Amino acid sequence: MLIVTAKAATAGNGMKYKAVIFDLFGTLVDNWVGSQYEEVYQRLAELFGFEYAAFLETWMSNPLSTLRAQGYYDTFEECLREACRIMGVAYDPARVPQAVEVRMRMTRDSMKPRPDTMAALKALREAGCKIGLLSDCSWEVPACWPSTAMAPLVDEAIFSCTARLKKPDPRIYALICERLAVRPGECLYVGDCGSDELEGARRAGMDAALICVPYEKDLVMGRPEARRWDGPRVSSVAEVVGLVNGSAES
Repeated sequence: MLIVTAKAATAGNGMKYKAVIFDLFGTLVDNWVGSQYEEVYQRLAELFGFEYAAFLETWMSNPLSTLRAQGYYDTFEECLREACRIMGVAYDPARVPQAVEVRMRMTRDSMKPRPDTMAALKALREAGCKIGLLSDCSWEVPACWPSTAMAPLVDEAIFSCTARLKKPDPRIYALICERLAVRPGECLYVGDCGSDELEGARRAGMDAALICVPYEKDLVMGRPEARRWDGPRVSSVAEVVGLVNGSAES
């Protein structure tokens, strides 16, 4: 059921907001699933001679994960070199091209729009609503983004690794507003509660909505922020259009 509590001034085009800012994974596209992780990281472990469980723990743990998302490493090669140093494994640059392709293939496959994403983005644009994207991610996501079907429909896309800012830092919300030429109070932020992003958007002056598609309910609602969330909720990207134009039912 769609719960609507957000209040915003009506934009000049009759919409409640001048801009909608979307998260990427778990919002416009599905979250990565465990089998995808296993395939990729097992292959990377084999290439570099890592023990799989230890490599996965090292790669996903702080500070390595946070540093990747904040753009501390300019290339995947640099990050692999650091993982080798941490794990005491000899670094072999000859294996890097294979490792990059494994990671890129996973990313390309995972950045396919949800079934209703394209229609929703087109409807928002046709109504005169600006569209932004904020994604916490590492280098391969912005590398793949331009070739996705979604890219031409998004006015501005900001990635944490290139902006060197990560949600919920208020500066990343201010940056997307600056690029879209809108005020925070004219924006609706939509995400699946990763990175404390919804409360971050609220603190930045935006309205925010939680998206939780039925088949990802266990994943999304397993997050403390999602369980605490008391604002609007949608169960599909399509429902965002109704939330923005005020036609959604409480």
